[in-house]
Amino acid sequence: MATAIDWSRRLASLEGRGFFILDDFLSSEKCEGLIHDFDLRRQRGDFQDAGVGASAEVQSKIRQSELIWLDPAHPPEASGELISFVHDLQTRLNQNFYMGLKDWEAFYSVYRPGSYYRRHVDNFKGKNRRIITFILYLNQHWEKSKGGELRIYWDPRKSSPSGTQATIPESMEETLSGKGNDMLKWQECFLDVEPLAGRLVVFYAPDLEHEVLPCHSDRYCITGWLRR
Repeated sequence: MATAIDWSRRLASLEGRGFFILDDFLSSEKCEGLIHDFDLRRQRGDFQDAGVGASAEVQSKIRQSELIWLDPAHPPEASGELISFVHDLQTRLNQNFYMGLKDWEAFYSVYRPGSYYRRHVDNFKGKNRRIITFILYLNQHWEKSKGGELRIYWDPRKSSPSGTQATIPESMEETLSGKGNDMLKWQECFLDVEPLAGRLVVFYAPDLEHEVLPCHSDRYCITGWLRR
């Protein structure tokens, strides 16, 4: 990680808005290393089409992507910083919000040109084990024309991780921290987040609806959950 994490600020954002974003979490070199590992595994035929729901049935009208589940006991060496962060996040959330988080799961995810994932929440119907979603993007030299943004839908009527009602921003045009021309702005109750290399997004899984907008170039990320 390029800088130390201001945990009080990040946890306050998670509690108030249901998500937080860390830019430059991982260096470009390490992102490239993970992409190389992705491609080697794909050449071996390890990836499979991603499914939907508890049955993992492939439904291309809802989701089009490829994935490979990571072994929590033997995660890729290049993912060490992310796994360390996940353990730290789990400890802090349990201490601050008494969430009772017990373990994690994660997978490599690749979206090819034309792929997408329609609006959804990250829990199976009738189950609520996935509490916190984390997504680490690896895409080098990403441009808006490549698509694939994460669209987060925000509803102030739904509760935050601590059980309190989320705070309504003073302006739906409020600008969040970004860099260069990558300004993150509220747009009619949703926020589009570009999948830039090294960017880490964390959000409250049970209620925060989101989708992956259509991709026009290969889009690489590691996605996972902290679970009860």
